[in-house]
Amino acid sequence: MRHDDAIRLLAKAQPPGFGEKIHQIQEILSAKSGVEYGFEKPSRAKAEMMVKQAHRIFSWAKETVRS
Repeated sequence: MRHDDAIRLLAKAQPPGFGEKIHQIQEILSAKSGVEYGFEKPSRAKAEMMVKQAHRIFSWAKETVRS
């Protein structure tokens, strides 16, 4: 499964809060691609923000699946 597939499935399921989370996921993936392919080196602050966002998304996903 590709990242885009996961985003489409999330949009199709439309769990509570999905719109905000899709935006956050897209931001992380965009930054990840830049780093992965050598386009940019994130600052420490940006890297920490991405990690925090990823943790929030993960927590949201766990709670969504449980309910």
